[in-house]
Amino acid sequence: MDQMIQDLERMRQHMRNRVDGGHLVPPTTPSAQASGAGGNTDWRVNVQTQVAIVLGIPQHVSEQIDYVIWFGANLLQINEECVGVIVAKNVAGTISLDVAIGAVAGSAVSPTDSDIQTAVGSGNEWIRIGETKLRRTADTTVFQTYNNQARPLLGVNIDAAFGDYTFIETYLTNKLKSV
Repeated sequence: MDQMIQDLERMRQHMRNRVDGGHLVPPTTPSAQASGAGGNTDWRVNVQTQVAIVLGIPQHVSEQIDYVIWFGANLLQINEECVGVIVAKNVAGTISLDVAIGAVAGSAVSPTDSDIQTAVGSGNEWIRIGETKLRRTADTTVFQTYNNQARPLLGVNIDAAFGDYTFIETYLTNKLKSV
């Protein structure tokens, strides 16, 4: 019984962190790459209106048009890509958007939870909204994709096993049968 109570409390805590809405969509001003190895990179995304709940604090976050992920010095060489993770962070009770950028590579991977924590600041809680990948395919050509499935189903930094309702339903059914 004690284990069931601990497990239910753990799931309750995870439910305190979620995003309703807020999908990433193509930016109004397309992301762009200036010519040459030193050409500036302009990486943007539109973030739809959402309600973000981080550490139990809900807040309406207005639509963000052309949210800047990277603007300025060259980020990518030809045939390189990078993943940016858009997060909602809670700093002293105020929810806002932030971004963490992964390492540039021929086949990029998402920033780790540790990378994201560094980007949002030590001690600040956060939750993923989605990911966008920018790939430079030619001198001035970039291709951008969006992954709105990157956000957790339940909570912040949760165990993978808690990421699907079937698991939760089966788990709770079995636990309740044993009581």
